[in-house]
Amino acid sequence: MKALSLTLLTFLCLALSTQARIGESLDDCIKRYGEPAQCPQPKTLLFHKSGIAITCFFVDGHCVQISYKKLEPAARLNEREVEILRMANGSKWQLRPDDRHNPTIHWSNETCECQWDRNTGLLQFEALAEKKRKADEIRAAEKKLLEGF
Repeated sequence: MKALSLTLLTFLCLALSTQARIGESLDDCIKRYGEPAQCPQPKTLLFHKSGIAITCFFVDGHCVQISYKKLEPAARLNEREVEILRMANGSKWQLRPDDRHNPTIHWSNETCECQWDRNTGLLQFEALAEKKRKADEIRAAEKKLLEGF
């Protein structure tokens, strides 16, 4: 019984340590990845950790987009690394059926979308709420352009 309890406790601790990075606060990201290497654009921070460049985009103080890419130019994230990072950023991922043989593979779950470009090694996540916010912003701008027609 003790062994089973210890196993369950270990599994729970591992699961908690890989909670979603999408949605984390700026402070959470700094604790996870260390001090930012640079701030390439407003609301965007670039971190370096374990040979990987991590770019986080923040809205209202929370990470809504995150990308991972190897720092070494010739290196690419492999399938196992992509799987680990996907699981760290959510669960219940569904592969888009037509993507098995494409260079870019797309997954989605109930909170975000993920895409991996096998050619460049770039892995990107975007919260569905952020995707909707951007689409609403574009629609509002288009509507404003056509006002008075």
